[in-house]
Amino acid sequence: MIEKSVSQGIISSYFKKLERNLDLDVAIVGGGPSGIVAAYYLAKAGLKVAQFDRKLSPGGGMWGGAMMFNDIVVQEEALHIVKEFGINYEQYSDDLFVMDSVESTSALLYKAVHAGATIFNCYSVEDVVFKNNVVSGVVVNWTPVLLQGMHVDPLNIMAKCVIDGTGHDSEMCRTVARKNGIRLATDTGAVIGER
Repeated sequence: MIEKSVSQGIISSYFKKLERNLDLDVAIVGGGPSGIVAAYYLAKAGLKVAQFDRKLSPGGGMWGGAMMFNDIVVQEEALHIVKEFGINYEQYSDDLFVMDSVESTSALLYKAVHAGATIFNCYSVEDVVFKNNVVSGVVVNWTPVLLQGMHVDPLNIMAKCVIDGTGHDSEMCRTVARKNGIRLATDTGAVIGER
């Protein structure tokens, strides 16, 4: 029966993917553009990289552009990245370039996966693994489990390096500082927002 084969294919394939990513060189928390670009370059360099995003569709706020006008603007300093990802763009002014946000987000995700990064969507990172005073991985659970307040134990994903790609929220930095009494290398010793 094809229905059973479809289910077996999904379960078997996903289980293998998850099992392959239980021990990483780099775990990236957050699926916005900076995390995706980091995943691309790190995977391209030969590192074993997985990215965890709580949403169904990784890409952060890029999809909607500004106020749902699905165009984005980048400065000339980032144009080499745009070109490397093969994204179409138009020059708007001397140092500003405009591109379609849907194409841009899709291109980032495509290139990161094709470079060897694995992207796990619908995963919330609720904590870090802290061993011998070193961040050694992440603690993950399904986003819907956390949203529903269900008491379901998480899984641990070990990593030599954890990147906080959660954007303005800086969730992992806040978690590490709060739970482990760590003073960050900032003026206040805590996360500082944009100024």
